[in-house]
Amino acid sequence: LVGNWMRKASCIINSAVCPMLEQICSSELKILDQCLPPVSNSNYDCEAAENKCSQDPSFLDFPQEMTGAPLPDTCQTVAGYAEFKSKKLVERYDQHINECVTKWEGWSDDYVSKPITTTKQLVAAAAVSNKPVVKQSMGGFVGGMVVASVLFAGVAFLVYKRNNGGLSVPGYNTMA
Repeated sequence: LVGNWMRKASCIINSAVCPMLEQICSSELKILDQCLPPVSNSNYDCEAAENKCSQDPSFLDFPQEMTGAPLPDTCQTVAGYAEFKSKKLVERYDQHINECVTKWEGWSDDYVSKPITTTKQLVAAAAVSNKPVVKQSMGGFVGGMVVASVLFAGVAFLVYKRNNGGLSVPGYNTMA
């Protein structure tokens, strides 16, 4: 049962989500191609690049902590397609990130956060930092991930059914 469900879920994700992600990455790479200068060993003008990139929304418009993130794997794959291959967009993005962005230490490969494994440790850490402890409903992070996964699977299922012969629900015309 689990194998069958996993096979169908991966099929839905592959047919519905992956092409959408590639289209998003393609439009993002077009924006980065217009605003990032070519890779060079000379002085890199961060301010000019950021001013040019701020004209269109891009990966570089995220808050400081998120801006230092590496280019997503899907976008790196799309950057290798014929349309972008000669433009060296991954290298240009990496150069901009390395030259201009103070990266959050969590983006490094060797980052290890201090583990907080119990509620007592969380409360003790919050007491030292003078931050209020917020009680979470539905299991906190894990509960949120379960709810998000169920919602995503439901939407992906509806998209799959609608694209493959329609979704028939008695009393409802879902094809209108």
